[in-house]
Amino acid sequence: MTQPTTKARHGGARPGAGRPAKEPTYSQVEALKTADPVAWLTAAMIADELDLKLRLDAAKALASLQARMGKKQLAQQAAFDAVKGSPWEDLVQ
Repeated sequence: MTQPTTKARHGGARPGAGRPAKEPTYSQVEALKTADPVAWLTAAMIADELDLKLRLDAAKALASLQARMGKKQLAQQAAFDAVKGSPWEDLVQ
């Protein structure tokens, strides 16, 4: 009789085995509730409530994003940011 292969001798995944999953924690920072990625990264970078490592990661991601954007896109983004909260905001979409 031949020996079973190596994989056949091991049981594999079992239900309930392993470390229990943690509950996800969500930020309560109101400024992070935006759909704009640049605004979100900027708010995460400034938020004192977040861990320093998360803030540094947000700053790195924002710097990387801005390095990939051209001058025209940066000027357009600055114009959109300047209009936010003004009466002209509805006209610029």
